[in-house]
Amino acid sequence: MSVSGSPTDLSPIVRRGLLALLLVMPLLALSSGSATSADSGFPQDPAGTAASGQDSSDQDGDDLLGGDLLSDDDPEKTETAQVDPATKHARVFKESRFPSADECATCHPKQYREWSVSQHAYAQLSPLMMSMQNAMNLGTSSTNGDFCLRCHAPVGSDLGEPFSISNLDRHPASREGITCVICHRMSLPYRKISGRIGIDQGDLFDPVKGAGGNDELARILSKPEEYRVVTDREKVGRGIHVEVESFFEMTQPSFCASCHEVFAPNGLRIEEVFTEYRNSPAADEGITCNDCHMSSVQGFPSGYQEGPAAVVGGKETASRKLTNHYFAGPDYSVIHPGIFPINKRANEFKTLAEWLEFEVEGGWGT
Repeated sequence: MSVSGSPTDLSPIVRRGLLALLLVMPLLALSSGSATSADSGFPQDPAGTAASGQDSSDQDGDDLLGGDLLSDDDPEKTETAQVDPATKHARVFKESRFPSADECATCHPKQYREWSVSQHAYAQLSPLMMSMQNAMNLGTSSTNGDFCLRCHAPVGSDLGEPFSISNLDRHPASREGITCVICHRMSLPYRKISGRIGIDQGDLFDPVKGAGGNDELARILSKPEEYRVVTDREKVGRGIHVEVESFFEMTQPSFCASCHEVFAPNGLRIEEVFTEYRNSPAADEGITCNDCHMSSVQGFPSGYQEGPAAVVGGKETASRKLTNHYFAGPDYSVIHPGIFPINKRANEFKTLAEWLEFEVEGGWGT
């Protein structure tokens, strides 16, 4: 029986067996991940990996974070687990072309808290997504390449990370899925293609994009001593981006369609949310994606909150319309609470590998 056969043709036992196989595919990929990566022509040393201090030798895309948790290998012996988290983070962020959301949290704590529990933050960590990606890889002999990665980890796609690489070895911003820079540094408006988002590269100081414009930031930059900020990379202090470029496309439904209108390599429509929206009563009434999914009450066009968009040097910026970055959705986390929701302090406290080893009942050091 082909896996592409109709589900109605299968007995309940067979259907349960296929479901179980789908769920364990991430673990089975351990033995085939490296060969698949080589056969598909993906680089074994992706661009930016060496510069960020990551080991590109682990090409296994088996489970949630890489590494067969059911094998006899001791996770404590992996190189990743031996890296001091503070040192690793400092090195990666210093050399980063794609700032992590952890950096943005300094001045945007509200947006960070909302995003950290969102479906966008969960996109690349989801075991269900990993299983579906592995199923697609098996069904296409991996010729689909980074098809899933384009939207679930756009930073990784831009860095050239192989789709089979462990999350343990991904760039921090790549693991963050739809992180801040994906939307706020998108270099191109919507095109008719699934994913393949262009992202402007640069560190924390480089310009970002937003619907609100640059006026409030310009006011803050005119008073660097009052807000205790620096725009010179050579100076010590709280770094801040030098400009907010107006990006009107961010307010349009077509902006979301970059990832929420998905065509498989064979032309099959996997997701057609944008098409459904365009033919909906909401579109006829002029209600946008943001009006429901970034409003005060999730899933309902309930208007927007008013308040400061940032807290800089302990001072709130001028009040303005605020969008909600919670992005409620049908999925929910089934992974270790030390890994998700994303927590800046948890990331600084332990590496992802160490969180996987942590036993709540035993406590640290046992």
